[in-house]
Parts: sequence; C-alpha cells; structure tokens
Amino acid sequence: MSKIIFFDVDGTLVNFSCQMPESTRYALKCLHENGHKLVVCTGRSKSEVYPWLLSMDWDGLICGAGAYVEWNGKELYAKYMDDKMVSIIIDYIESKNGTYILEGSTHIWERDILMKKNRAFIEEWIKASNGNGKDTPIPKARVFTNKEEVSHIHKLNFHGIDMDASVMEDEINSLLKSAGLGKIKAIRFNNGNVFTRSGEITIDGIHKSFGIDMLLKESGFKIDDSIAFGDSLNDFEMIQNAGYGIAMGNACNALKEVADYVTTHIDDNGIYNAVKELDLI
Repeated sequence: MSKIIFFDVDGTLVNFSCQMPESTRYALKCLHENGHKLVVCTGRSKSEVYPWLLSMDWDGLICGAGAYVEWNGKELYAKYMDDKMVSIIIDYIESKNGTYILEGSTHIWERDILMKKNRAFIEEWIKASNGNGKDTPIPKARVFTNKEEVSHIHKLNFHGIDMDASVMEDEINSLLKSAGLGKIKAIRFNNGNVFTRSGEITIDGIHKSFGIDMLLKESGFKIDDSIAFGDSLNDFEMIQNAGYGIAMGNACNALKEVADYVTTHIDDNGIYNAVKELDLI
C-alpha cells in the first residue's frame, strides 16, 4: 500500500554542511519507484529552501513550519502574520539586542541597520550546527529600512538571544494581547541536544502537523498512511501525530521520546536504514 512520507530538511534530508547523503538520494528514488508520495515538510519558507532541493521530484511541499502548503504544484494554503504582529515582534527582538530574518513565500527580509550584526549571529549559529560553517551558504535576503516595506510574512527566525524560548513567548504574547492580536509560538533551534541562541517564531497553532492535515485532505491519504521524519523541536507535532513518526539518530531527546522509531544519524544512512527497516524499498 502506498504511503505518504514527510521529510524535514535541515538535519534530516540535508546535513549541516548542506549535503544530502547519497544513501538518502537513493532511498527517495526507490520510494517513488515503489509508488509512495514524498513531501518536503520544513520550517524554511519556500523562498529559503535550497533551489537544488526544490528541483527534485516532490509530490508536495509544506514550508514555513506549516504556514504554506502545496500539492502537485498547486498552492493549497498560505497563512501570514498580521503586519502589526510582525512590527511588535521585531521591536521586541531589537529591544533584546537580537536580530532576525522575516520569511515569506517569495522573499526573506533583513533589516539594513542590523545586517552586519545579523550575519555574525547567523554564522555563529551555523558554526554551532556543523562545526565550521564554511560550506553553508547564508540565504540572500531583501533588505528593508522601514517596517512598512515588508508584508506577507509566514514566520521569522531570531538570532543572538540567550533567554529561554518560553519566557520570550510569554512576553511577546503579553504585548500582542494588549494590542488585540493573536498568539505566537517560540522555540530555540537545536543540534541534537545543544540549543543555540537562534530560533523561530510562528503563529500559534500553525505547525508542521497542521500543514500535514491540510495536505491530507487534498491528497486523499489518511493519517494512518503517513510517515514523518524529523530531528528538531519544530518537528514535534509532526512526529507525534503522524501515522508513524521517525526521529533521526541526531534528533533531540524530546523528539526521540515521542517517535515510534529512532533511526541512525543523518550521516550514517538514517533515512535509508529506516525505509529499509520498514520494508518500503
């Protein structure tokens, strides 16, 4: 029976040196040949996904951690933050001496006066993830001066903030409530169980599992037909709610605890080993 399989990108399909293991490429090819449907399910906005990865043979895309959904090349859903919400969030981050990148479907955005500082923080984050950062390209962003120049933002990444994500989330939500706006969710990025000073802020209730539900309604697959691969905290709902959730060997402990199966490290044929074990190829 055909399955629909959802793959996170960073730390799952692609390692932190921007390489897809050859065993993963082979596994994806065999999965398609065996009639399974394959979907990218990433925290990256579509504009931020590696072009070479998008050019591969995918049946669907879930980007922006569930805020953007495509099936067979057709856009099914797109959710954007209220412009006032974006303004309040970036004012808050700047007040904490942090920086950010705003993510939309067609562009990512970076503030001109923060560019140098932002790039230094991003390089720090990359180095923490892959040990050197030399081989990892920093995405090209549109530069803006005034907040009014940006719109249609799915989510944003923050950099250079040490505070606990739950504290940040509570403080931002208090500001948003005072303005009569909805809530956000904040998490810090992790490499295994080492958390960095970077993370992401999304609309509360919009996550990868939400995007999967939207796609399943269109595709005709049931949740029991779904398999999901991930490694990070923003994969939590996806791994927990999928028909069968698989955590990479390099995943954080919180994800491994809710997974149905823990495979090997991404660089130790993690995806290939899992699909072989499940007799999908």
